[in-house]
Amino acid sequence: MAHFRDGQAILDFFAQRVVTDAAGYLLLLDIRMPKVDGIEVLRRLKADATLAKLPVIMLTTTDDTREVERCYELGCNVYIQKPVDY
Repeated sequence: MAHFRDGQAILDFFAQRVVTDAAGYLLLLDIRMPKVDGIEVLRRLKADATLAKLPVIMLTTTDDTREVERCYELGCNVYIQKPVDY
């Protein structure tokens, strides 16, 4: 497991690796992050043919229906609003 301090760190992580199969990864992504926000990270990762199948779960406090729809349009697999009630 890896923890990233901001969206740019996530993009750098995947840029520095030769990923031929995204099956070994699962990304929990917040919308509100420093440097590069989660929606932009999602957009860039899903635009990459190699990373397009990377499973992405948006885990965020935002409940704006436009942002939820946008995340699904960009390819997120699941959108969960915090706080999560178990």
